[in-house]
Amino acid sequence: MSNTQYDPQPQGQGGQQGQPQYTAQPQQAAPRPESSFFRWIRESRVERTNNRVIAGVCGAIARELGWNVTLVRVLMVVAFFIGGFGAVLYGICWLLLPDELDHRILLEEALDGHWDWSFVGVILCILIGG
Repeated sequence: MSNTQYDPQPQGQGGQQGQPQYTAQPQQAAPRPESSFFRWIRESRVERTNNRVIAGVCGAIARELGWNVTLVRVLMVVAFFIGGFGAVLYGICWLLLPDELDHRILLEEALDGHWDWSFVGVILCILIGG
């Protein structure tokens, strides 16, 4: 059982004048101000789409280029088998592009100390391609 208040004075001496009373209060971490890098990524309006097979990266690329998402997926698979470039590109885009649904950027979440199981997919993509 833990006590959130700490009184460093020995018993029987509480309340004496001149001796400070210490109380430990749990502190909440203040939200970090948004980095200009992450703001720039969000302002680009390139977001991982909800039309996804894995993470929506191909949908984001297809939307930005005005291409069919199936074509982008096929090109990504071809790039995967030619030196692993497709997997590395996919992992980096997964890490940096915001999600269309909640606008979260995985790298920003990681820097704030928040774990997401999507990191496993990002790490696997980069390791497989590298």
